[in-house]
Amino acid sequence: MGISLDLSQNDIIIVLSKITFLSNINFVGFVCSYQIL
Repeated sequence: MGISLDLSQNDIIIVLSKITFLSNINFVGFVCSYQIL
């Protein structure tokens, strides 16, 4: 169970990092488009 717990924690960290990365890209794109307008 310790190994599966570690895997689940790693999966959560990977998912959170992906969501944060996509959010940063969307925010940067929004700011750039706002500055162009």
